[in-house]
Amino acid sequence: MPHARVGEVSLHYERAGSWGRDPHAPVVVFVNGLLTELGSWAAHLPHFAHYRCLMWDCRGQGLSDKPAVSEYTVADHARDLAGLLDLLELRDPVALVGLSNGAATALSFAAAQPERVRALVVSGAYARVDRALELKLRSWIQAMHAGGGGLRFDVATPWVFGPQFLAENWASLALFRERAMSLDLGAAQRLIAGALLHHLDDAQLGRIRAATLVNVGEDDVLTPPSMARTLAAAIPGARLELLAEAGHAGALERVEAFCDQALGFLDPIMHAQA
Repeated sequence: MPHARVGEVSLHYERAGSWGRDPHAPVVVFVNGLLTELGSWAAHLPHFAHYRCLMWDCRGQGLSDKPAVSEYTVADHARDLAGLLDLLELRDPVALVGLSNGAATALSFAAAQPERVRALVVSGAYARVDRALELKLRSWIQAMHAGGGGLRFDVATPWVFGPQFLAENWASLALFRERAMSLDLGAAQRLIAGALLHHLDDAQLGRIRAATLVNVGEDDVLTPPSMARTLAAAIPGARLELLAEAGHAGALERVEAFCDQALGFLDPIMHAQA
């Protein structure tokens, strides 16, 4: 389990795909959702086998460090990504695939260092926290205070997953709940607190030069399609696509459909540069 020392934190990362077969293949970096870890991309990786795939646990997640500070901001994650790419000597522009807070991180990185990103796929993305999203996220913190990780999961679940996924996968969600109950609650609270501070204005989004796909579940009630439309309108040349019968975690709910959309967008861009 490789770790990289980036600034004050040690970050757990893994590589998959064509690193050994084709060391010159384009790089796709996967950026995790808020309270997940790099294993959440396991089902996606076979679809991306023709890329060099890089995953990492953001600070506060998985096997990465969880420093005792007030919050882990999206800007922190974006700086950590820059440091990780530097340490791994990945100089050429990469593609970023991010979900939710990972999408916010990808946007932040692409706005701050546009020359390092060739393509973006952001799912369940948000440029800034409006009042509705603030109230939703604060309810998760209050749920953890009141009943730990289990209650936080129960409160968050209808915001995160779409109705069809919940209807068809209710029994299997027990495993997700067990994982939620094992989370470091302090780190989880700091991750949510950091997400609440995220704000990119239209001028910052206008600095993004990467080809961008804004992907959103048609049943997303956490970061709804209206938020995705506003985001796509602010990024030069961005494309907006709905993921049918999916909620906020559509990239995890409908892996095949999400990968079809993402690769249909990425392949012509990333392999044209190879």
